[in-house]
Amino acid sequence: MINSDINNIFGNDYNNPVYNKIENAILNDKIDIAIQLIQQSTAEQLNTQGRGGKTVLHLACEKRLKSVVQELLGKTGVKHGIRDVTNNSPLDIAILSGDENTVLQLVKKSTIEQLNTQGKGGKTTLHLACEKGLKEVIKKLLDIQGIELYSEDDDENNPLDIAL
Repeated sequence: MINSDINNIFGNDYNNPVYNKIENAILNDKIDIAIQLIQQSTAEQLNTQGRGGKTVLHLACEKRLKSVVQELLGKTGVKHGIRDVTNNSPLDIAILSGDENTVLQLVKKSTIEQLNTQGKGGKTTLHLACEKGLKEVIKKLLDIQGIELYSEDDDENNPLDIAL
């Protein structure tokens, strides 16, 4: 059944890059197909940056597809710190979408350097979590040794300024 669904979405043109097939499955909410394609793909294919510099993990976070995100995070070699052309990582996108469970999964997989990296607007993970009011994420981040409390974004606000 899934293979016929893949053909219906993509036709029989198997020359399409893997990224495009997964991207189409994600954008069309074909979660089972996306997961099947992810399972058949290499980390290198999954780390490919498509339109706007987004990886399939960026897209899954945007669409709040928890099972797809979980599948990607369980795949060895999938990079979750890649930034798109707007300087957003999949973690940033998950925060902006307000998907607290996905954010917590990504935080667990992140290094302190990734968490403290200033992305779009000079904001760190803690800046974004404070902006969105994601209390569980903020608590988790504050428990991590080395999290930057006082780094300023482009508007000269630190995360504490935003939280207050």
